[in-house]
Amino acid sequence: MSTAAEHAPLLCGIGDEAAPGIEAQVRIHGELDLPGLELRTVGGRWIHELNPGELALVGDLIGAAHLAVPVVDTPVGGWSVDVATPLDAELRTLAVSAERAATLGCSRLRVMSYPNDGRAERDWADEALRRMRALAREAERASVVLLHENCVGWGSQGAEQSLRMLDQVGSEHLRLLFDIGNGVWYGYDGPSFLEEVLPHVDHVHVKDGLRDVDDKPVASEPGAGAAGLVASLALLRDAGYRGWYSVEPHLVNMLHLNVSGDDEALERSYADYVTALRGLLRRVLPNPSTSLSTDSSLRCLAAEDIGFLLDLMRVPTVSPLEGGDPEATARAQELLVAGAVARGFKVLAHAAPPAAALEGPEVPLPVREFFAADPALLRSQPSVVLALGEAASERRRLVINFHIDTVGPHLEPRLADGTLWGRGAVDAKGPGVAALAGVAAAFAQAPWLNDTVQARVVSVPGEEGGAIGVFGTRWLVDGGHVGRLMVFAEPTGGLAMDSCTASMTLEVRVDGKDSTDDFPDQGHNATVGLGFVAACLARDLGPLADRGRAKVTIAGLRTGPAHNRVYGRGRLLVNIAYPDAATAAELARGAAAALTRARAAFQDEYAGNPLTARLVRDWEHVVSAVWLKQGLPALANRDPAMEELLRSAGFRRHDPDVDGPSFTCDAIWAGGPGRHVVVCGPGRLDTNGAHTDGEHVAIAKLEMYAAGIRDTVVRFGEHVRAGH
Repeated sequence: MSTAAEHAPLLCGIGDEAAPGIEAQVRIHGELDLPGLELRTVGGRWIHELNPGELALVGDLIGAAHLAVPVVDTPVGGWSVDVATPLDAELRTLAVSAERAATLGCSRLRVMSYPNDGRAERDWADEALRRMRALAREAERASVVLLHENCVGWGSQGAEQSLRMLDQVGSEHLRLLFDIGNGVWYGYDGPSFLEEVLPHVDHVHVKDGLRDVDDKPVASEPGAGAAGLVASLALLRDAGYRGWYSVEPHLVNMLHLNVSGDDEALERSYADYVTALRGLLRRVLPNPSTSLSTDSSLRCLAAEDIGFLLDLMRVPTVSPLEGGDPEATARAQELLVAGAVARGFKVLAHAAPPAAALEGPEVPLPVREFFAADPALLRSQPSVVLALGEAASERRRLVINFHIDTVGPHLEPRLADGTLWGRGAVDAKGPGVAALAGVAAAFAQAPWLNDTVQARVVSVPGEEGGAIGVFGTRWLVDGGHVGRLMVFAEPTGGLAMDSCTASMTLEVRVDGKDSTDDFPDQGHNATVGLGFVAACLARDLGPLADRGRAKVTIAGLRTGPAHNRVYGRGRLLVNIAYPDAATAAELARGAAAALTRARAAFQDEYAGNPLTARLVRDWEHVVSAVWLKQGLPALANRDPAMEELLRSAGFRRHDPDVDGPSFTCDAIWAGGPGRHVVVCGPGRLDTNGAHTDGEHVAIAKLEMYAAGIRDTVVRFGEHVRAGH
């Protein structure tokens, strides 16, 4: 958790505290300008109990309102079960809840740690911890994080039990949700509990309460009770807590007691509570120099920003290496510059690279050949560097990079029900415009940044089409457009990925003679030969890659389309993504050995076959292999200070062991002494359909990313201002 002294609150609310139905929950949160809705029950039912149609309605309404879903509350381990409830049923509930939360763009689920059923304390602890370990394993499988609430269950009894639970479960998929008011209900001092577990708190519920004359807990307006609300908020402030504060009044609706008032009273009390809480937060968390407006916690993206993004997406910037119009890149960059200048940015560079940018053995062979055929094409591929803030040394500079080119085919953009569809929505025009808006918001809301740091937004071509940034990012990095912190806006699910694989591409060729179906024995049958080689490479390289945390793709095999022809020419492509140079070298040696074995095995198996006899005889003359791409650097860098800075802005570090493997992008060129380089953006390559005809991103995700970039810039300014 950050050590920044002050921060701005990020407010959401538990939906069913405002209304039972999803339509009213969404409407009320929109009217109160709350950017997030924590989902607990809809119509009295948990998310795992909804049918597909009901779930789709929930998603449509939340998406259309541009609301984030920071947490989904589940009944797992809570007051409706106990430590004897069948664990298999609990795991099924968690699995379904995680799957459904993912459709809402949420990866954090509230759980508890099982009330006792009368067994001895030690036995209760053993069984509760066993269950929490099982839940954490399921969370890891589902790629979600469990947030344990200090409500009921063994781990909720106090800070000692919570910390012991975290230690014995030992999983990054288990963190804490702290409910400030629960000490009144469960008999402990809330601020004392919170102070001990602060570093592990990722989400906060806000309620207050006191004991009545009969010593029964009753809810109160925020600040009017005995929960230590103000003291807890101050602790969170001083620890630099940057997460959500979720409104849970409990004045009219108490789900665990099956108590709820009429809908009108529920809505009115909820709105009054939000208003009172905002006033309290302004008093407890003031910071006129850096605080961001509570009411605009996620409102970095205005309607004109979305319109600007749609205009940018309408320009079909399919990589010329994939058949796109080269001139479209220049048109898109001109549009970007005009929009950035209108938002106050300076243009530091707007130019195409020289021919020398394509020199060097690390430049992929197809890229060199493509531009060598028409050198004028390179002049249509400009990069753009934009900046806010005065000129600063690398130590005081933050750089955000996104690529303007896309894969093909071009897909026209459309906005429907809060979701942006079309090519570049998530990879990477959407994240790029969101980053631009976030940087602008930071400098607008914290003017002191202008004299403290410089933030650069870089737009490059040449990331797609196999170019991997050689004439965009690599050229700019070589030209000094680097910073202490560099963020590449690619879809990572909002995680800060500080390692990137690089890739190398092997082409196996058959350059022989064709024939027809009348004389099939007279051709060098490339289809059979390359198919055999493909199988051998898969057999030999697959296990080798797995041991080295690499990825091998046996990709396109091209000979010909006809049914009555023997094709004597063909190409097989093999792509290998690797985490480091040593693994790359081992896999290159492995590929060479596999090709040697493939030749020998093919001769043994097919020497007497008339369909392949000519290929067997002439193998060494017609079969060859060449590396189209090789020698690219992989990225691997760690920096505790920058990792904490990013985390405090909402960008948790990507852990390959927990969050899955990293991928390849043009960030590989940016590493160097004194820099921390991460890949971080909204959405995911797979679930958001990058490179498919279903590419999309929720506007709420872009808004959250813009807010995170805004906060990153402010935190970076604080870091520099503190003399680091």
